[in-house]
Amino acid sequence: MKYIKGLKGICCVIVSLGHAVALLLPELHFGSVAKSHTEITAMIYELPINLFYNAPSALICFLILSGFVTPLKSFCQNEEISVLEKWIKKYMRLMPMALIGVMFGWIVMKLDMVYCYKMVDLSFSELYASKFNNFEVVGVFEPTGPIYEGVVRVFKANSPINSPLGTLKYIWQFSFVLYVFTKWVSKWKYRDIIYGICFVIFMTRGAIYQYDNYYYAAILLGMWICDGMFHPKRKRHLNSLTKRVTIGLLGVGVVLISIPAATPLDGIYKWTSSSSLSHTVYYIIGWSLVVIGISNSECLQKIFSWRPFLWLGDISFGYYTVHWPVIISFTCMLTLFLYNYLKISYVTSAFGAIIISIPIIAVIAWVVEKIVYKNLYNVEMYIYRKLIEK
Repeated sequence: MKYIKGLKGICCVIVSLGHAVALLLPELHFGSVAKSHTEITAMIYELPINLFYNAPSALICFLILSGFVTPLKSFCQNEEISVLEKWIKKYMRLMPMALIGVMFGWIVMKLDMVYCYKMVDLSFSELYASKFNNFEVVGVFEPTGPIYEGVVRVFKANSPINSPLGTLKYIWQFSFVLYVFTKWVSKWKYRDIIYGICFVIFMTRGAIYQYDNYYYAAILLGMWICDGMFHPKRKRHLNSLTKRVTIGLLGVGVVLISIPAATPLDGIYKWTSSSSLSHTVYYIIGWSLVVIGISNSECLQKIFSWRPFLWLGDISFGYYTVHWPVIISFTCMLTLFLYNYLKISYVTSAFGAIIISIPIIAVIAWVVEKIVYKNLYNVEMYIYRKLIEK
């Protein structure tokens, strides 16, 4: 399943690009709602090219893939699991990286390096910038400090220090349900009915009550797709579709995942303005079709298994964790430097800073993933084993 890892790595980069674009060139994310820097950037917003920086869309793919890989060993290797043990170990895998990400964001804020606030007169992103990191930084060991944030709070609420880490609470909390499904529901003959009912409930709750329930629906759908592809007791599997059906699924999926996050008024996506559906609904449907389509295409599997994509997949967790602190500090600071000191136009400075930041985030992510996180996780597991032995 190398292509899944490659796809996950690409999605992490897209999420980081989307967050950088929303801070530096908000018209590409919010469309006509935001003030435009040039006519060209205003036009790009409604083109399918937005797929390459559409953070909300890529996030849904990441969630679907998180649900996809959860039961994979059980389906492919007939692995028996303990729900509670798996859930605890899931937390122990996620927590060290969450702590690293929160501490990184806290250090950036403590050093007064949050430059996204210092350039809102240039970026026109007052509303987006003010949503995050806009509070007084407390001490490390205070009850609401970064240690408590990374170990406890981020798993039950959104993170004010490193906002993208708020996604971890959906992944960890809902993993309990996925483990229950893997252990018991996946053995039922008519489990597709259970999948369908739960999926509809979460989608309905997302539309009517709580938007976050869309995320649960996406994670559950990822598991449902995995079940459809790899469950050994199925007579027909979703990864054995015809070439014509595969092309059709990919075509429809790409159209849906390319819909801009904000409501467009004109252009090729005008038809979405008259619909009451959230863009997240389109992303959930679209990415599920794309994942199924890729799983039925050897050519696309080879592309997404390309070594650079796999490398990004290996560091995807670290990339997702560190990208926000880098963007609000280094990327914004570099934009100001290019604009103020090298006298480059603002749009060119912003694009240049974003492009330069991508490999820098990747290098930091590699160091965090392979050195910092690895050693912290080993210490955590050593303490855990000692406690278990006692």
